[in-house]
Amino acid sequence: MKRVIIAVFLSFFLIVSCSGKKDEPKVKDNITAKKPMAPIAEAQDIKIDEGNKYFLNGNFEKSIEYYSKALDENRSVAYYNIGVAYYLLGRYEESEKYFRQAIDVKNDLKDAYVNLAVTLLRQKKVGEAVEVISKIEPTNAKEYQIMAEIYTIARDYPKAYYYFKKFSKSKDPLPSGFINYGIFLKAMGDNDKGDKILNETIKKLESSEFKDYEDFYQLAVGYFALKMYDKAILNAKYAINLKKTYEALEIMVKSYEAIGKYGLAALAAES
Repeated sequence: MKRVIIAVFLSFFLIVSCSGKKDEPKVKDNITAKKPMAPIAEAQDIKIDEGNKYFLNGNFEKSIEYYSKALDENRSVAYYNIGVAYYLLGRYEESEKYFRQAIDVKNDLKDAYVNLAVTLLRQKKVGEAVEVISKIEPTNAKEYQIMAEIYTIARDYPKAYYYFKKFSKSKDPLPSGFINYGIFLKAMGDNDKGDKILNETIKKLESSEFKDYEDFYQLAVGYFALKMYDKAILNAKYAINLKKTYEALEIMVKSYEAIGKYGLAALAAES
C-alpha cells in the first residue's frame, strides 16, 4: 500500500527539468534558480537577448513574442526557450510541442529531452516521460533529482532510489530534491532516515534570511510530510501571498483536511 501511495504523494511536488553540459550557453536565470528546471538558453541574436530580458522579468508572454521572431536564425534556442516559457505559464501541451521541435532541430539538446519528459509527466503521460528521460545520461544534481522523481511516479522504485542517492551526493543539490527524497524514504518504510532528511532540510530553509515562494512552498511540503499540519498551512499561506498557485493551494487544502477543518479546506479549494 505504501508503494502505491508514494507515486500519488510525490506527484504533488514534481516540478521540471535540468541542465546539460553540451547544450547552448545559459544565462543567469533567477526565475528557475531554485527549481529542478533548466534555465533558458542564450544565443548571438538580439531577438533572443530581448526575449530573455522579458523572461527574467517574469513576462513570459512577451518573451515568447521575441523568441518567435528568432525562429529563422536560431531555431533550436528559440524553440527551446518558448517551451520553457510555456511550461512556466502552465500551458503544457504547447510546451511539449516546442521542446519536440527543439529536439528535431538539434537532437543532442539534452535540456530539451529532460524538460520534455517532465512536461509529459505533467500531462500524466508517464510511459512517454520514462521513454524520453531514458535517452539522456544525468551528470548533475538537478538531473539526478528529475530522474529520481520521474521514476518514482512511474513506480520504478529501485531506479528512483538509485538516482536519489546520486542526487544526495552531488554538488549544489536543491532543497526540493531532499524534501522529495525524505518523502520517498518514509513511503518506502524508512521513517527514521526520511524524517532526518526532512528535518535537516527544513532547518536550513527556516534559517534562510530571505525566503521566496519556492522556499515557503517546500517548507509547507516538508511540514506536511512530517504531519505538522499547522506549520504546513502557515507556510502555504506565505507562499500563496507571494504567488497563488495550484500546488500551494493543494497542500493547504490537504493540511486542513488532515486536521479535520473541512470547511476551511473547502474555502481554500474554491479560492
